[in-house]
Amino acid sequence: MSRPPKAYSYIRFSTPKQAQGDSYHRQLQKATDYCAKHNLQLVEKTIDDFGTSAFRGANMTEGALGRFFDAVKSGKIEQGSYLLVESVDRLSRQAVEAALSQFLAIISAGIVIVTLHDIAVYRSSHVETQNLLLSIQ
Repeated sequence: MSRPPKAYSYIRFSTPKQAQGDSYHRQLQKATDYCAKHNLQLVEKTIDDFGTSAFRGANMTEGALGRFFDAVKSGKIEQGSYLLVESVDRLSRQAVEAALSQFLAIISAGIVIVTLHDIAVYRSSHVETQNLLLSIQ
């Protein structure tokens, strides 16, 4: 019997003050619910970029998202694993070209991205343009 794919919950918010609110728990609960419904193994340790801005891409160049992507490229994280995010803007708030390039690099590396606010699923060679446009609005 094969084991379910691993899913990694990516949680980011820009300011430490947001940690006092519901942002972390809301994002984690959405990931937990999605995994239960879709038979995914949620990795216990979340990928956290607390107080890290995605406006200039610091979460990818200096943060946990970048370390996750490095682990994917090195094979430490298996292709076919899932990256669960509340919405695309958790990954990047850069200009559309940079954000789209980063998004496509992740799925081209074999990671399935799920945006939890609209339950859109993106995988290499299966990106539906309409869903992507709705997610990046």
